[in-house]
Amino acid sequence: MTLNKFWLTLFLISLSSLPLSAQEELSEKQQKEADQLLLEYRFSEALPIYRNLLQNDPDSSALEQLQQKVLWCENGLSYLQFAADPTPINQQLVSRKDFFRYFGQRNWTWVATPNAFAPNAHPDYCPGILYNTAAQRIYFSAQDESGSWNIYSSEPMSDGLWTAPQLLNEQITSTGNEVFPMLSTDGKSLYFASNGLFGMGGYDLYVCQWDETTQDWGTPQNLGFPYSSTEDDWFIQHSADGLYTLLASSRDCPADSVRLYALAYTSNPLRHSISTDQEAQRIARLLPKTEQAQWKQDEDRIRMQSFTQVNDTTGQTAYKSLILERRTLEKKLNQMNDKLDESRANYNRQTNEEDRRFFQEIITEHEKEVFRHRQKLDDINRIIQKKELEFLTKGIIPVPEMEDPQTEGTTSLPPYQFRQSEWGQLPEISFYRPKPKFDYSFQILPEARFAEDNTLPQRLVYQIQLFVVSNKAGIRQLKGLSPIFERKQKSGKYVYSVGLFSTHAEALSCLNRVRKNGFPNAYIVAFDKGKEIAVKTAKKREKEAENQIKWQLSIAGYPNGLPAGIITAIQDSCNKDLAKTVNDGEILYLIGPFPNKSEAERTRNLLFNLGVENIQIEAIQ
Repeated sequence: MTLNKFWLTLFLISLSSLPLSAQEELSEKQQKEADQLLLEYRFSEALPIYRNLLQNDPDSSALEQLQQKVLWCENGLSYLQFAADPTPINQQLVSRKDFFRYFGQRNWTWVATPNAFAPNAHPDYCPGILYNTAAQRIYFSAQDESGSWNIYSSEPMSDGLWTAPQLLNEQITSTGNEVFPMLSTDGKSLYFASNGLFGMGGYDLYVCQWDETTQDWGTPQNLGFPYSSTEDDWFIQHSADGLYTLLASSRDCPADSVRLYALAYTSNPLRHSISTDQEAQRIARLLPKTEQAQWKQDEDRIRMQSFTQVNDTTGQTAYKSLILERRTLEKKLNQMNDKLDESRANYNRQTNEEDRRFFQEIITEHEKEVFRHRQKLDDINRIIQKKELEFLTKGIIPVPEMEDPQTEGTTSLPPYQFRQSEWGQLPEISFYRPKPKFDYSFQILPEARFAEDNTLPQRLVYQIQLFVVSNKAGIRQLKGLSPIFERKQKSGKYVYSVGLFSTHAEALSCLNRVRKNGFPNAYIVAFDKGKEIAVKTAKKREKEAENQIKWQLSIAGYPNGLPAGIITAIQDSCNKDLAKTVNDGEILYLIGPFPNKSEAERTRNLLFNLGVENIQIEAIQ
């Protein structure tokens, strides 16, 4: 046994011999010590203490909390290996109650969260939402049935009617809280704070990207150190002029306050490994460079010594040119988005249909221009990311003045003027709540359910027949099956079957469940256009139908007609029919038929890129 192991064993034996109250006192003292180390980014020192407490603490109620802190330390060590060092400009301490009103978007205003959106409104988590009369979708935080705060979205329909709040996908929803959602100006990124996803303590900041293909938000990514810290980090936003990144955090401030930070904006900042606790603490404080010069003097000297061994064959000059080019493209894209917002505002002010068509054509041209420009920006970002990966692989860390070439001179940026926006007024709203539809999917429930509509659909379907009886069957006889169909034969007997299956394979997959549920003689039957046919015939027709499926696109959300620009784009992209129809009072535009799904998807993606939403791909016979 080594000397270190001997002393560790002796320490653990001494712990077990202490009175319970003394052990609890020691555990509490050790946890406080570890908590302080965690706050100071000394994860490697806090981690063994938490692990030791996890093994020896008899209080099972603390196990979950200790496991969480172990995870925070492990995450923190990872984040410090890939950290940014942004350029702080200035900061300001504000009240915790309304700090969010210092963040916003052009033509958007903060409004109090209506009770319809968040019945259990909490001043810390959903004090307000950003609202714009031309908004296509708004995001807000509300409490779910379990008590967690999650992010929901809602879309305007007409005359103050909004869609019922919809919970964002499972990747964004955790067992903790997701709060303060903020959409980027281009609508492609969603920023929010969470204490339930992977982080390093408290609330961390995350971003997820809109996926045009799936029409959903992608996997959230932690923004990493120092945007996320061991304190509570609430809000992040890039200023409209493209010069600043604004951050709200509880670090270095009283409990009733929040500190706002203005950093020099950096797109995809070059990251490096942090080697000392002091460096992590210095970066985390986000002090303006003029106030932290002494902190950084030694670090800069070490980096300079490392860099002097590397000449320009590493591609630093070319990298700097790429960064400057990206900066120019980003500024141009911001200007284009401003023009697009202005055109949309003009469109919303028009009452004459001819004038609206005129502005819609302008909007379409702007959207095409923005799309083309964004593609250029995406291309150069891919090149830059590849170059930065090469730097990291070779262990190259640029000197401080080159750490972010695109923001050369940003230290001379004037202090950001934090301004608190006024409260806006949200029009009275109500939700469209569609009438719940009967669930015709096969289920085994505590109590059987008869189909709401006992009529079979006018298409090929399969069912599982249960039995034939002389008298009507009761609920108990049907043993929880749903949906149950009842048919009376000419002989006066009653036939009972369950399910509506589109394919024989679906019916077959449920047959054994029905038999094991008390109907050992159940078997599959088939119907076409409401009339019973042989299962063999049905399977043949099913196979024939597979080879006859066509596809079409369905576009909703244009009650006043499709804009001319969209019609032109459809005509240019595909030689298909365009038809107008009404379904349940809603006007739809149908494009097709397409011979295969991939061709329909290509046209759908083109229209998405032009800003057309609410497009569905549908199979047609």
